[in-house]
Amino acid sequence: MSKHAWQADYDALIKFHRSGEYLKLIEEAQSILERFPQVEPLWSLVGISAIAAGDDETAFSALSQAIDLAPLKPAVHNNLGLLLRKLGMSAEARAAFEAAINLEPSYPDALTNLGNLLTSEGSYKHARDVYSTCIALNPAYGKSYYNLAKLYVLMDQTAEAIATFKLASTHLPNSAEVH
Repeated sequence: MSKHAWQADYDALIKFHRSGEYLKLIEEAQSILERFPQVEPLWSLVGISAIAAGDDETAFSALSQAIDLAPLKPAVHNNLGLLLRKLGMSAEARAAFEAAINLEPSYPDALTNLGNLLTSEGSYKHARDVYSTCIALNPAYGKSYYNLAKLYVLMDQTAEAIATFKLASTHLPNSAEVH
């Protein structure tokens, strides 16, 4: 199977992303997007890089374009949710995370991000249910164990927190946060 015409450009942009050169990526992507304006992965990459660079306007524009191009792709809704949460738009972030989950009910990133949002809002029981759902659907996804353990600490459920931190450490063996 041959690569898409835009793949080499995307691969070059990924190198900027991995090295943390987000502004350079955004700058380089402009001419690429002029040539390939209908390619959602390019818009998504610009969006998540713009979030990392603190360029919220570019992030919102790029992620909105990605959703327009791929409305059935859960990751684009999840990424928009991350931006909206960062901007303090909790209701909109929740809607974006839920849109991702509706498209793919077992999507661990969206479930975990929804749980994190609920935790930050003080909706501990709902957050616990979301993390537990994520763990049931994705038993090897360590972030949910870790976040659930932190939630148990907030809920003053020490025994559950310790047990869940132990589970998190088995799924995230190289994480300094867990150990």
